[in-house]
Amino acid sequence: MPLDFCEKLLDVLKSELAVPTDEPSRWDNFGSEMRKLVMVWGNQMQ
Repeated sequence: MPLDFCEKLLDVLKSELAVPTDEPSRWDNFGSEMRKLVMVWGNQMQ
């Protein structure tokens, strides 16, 4: 996964969904931990 793609994805989470990507303690308020919010491995990326 290219780093710039991951950074852009985090930017979208921040700007469009207001997910506080820099505050892991608040991720549960948005449904889950980051690795479950953003599927960037396996079949989810295909």
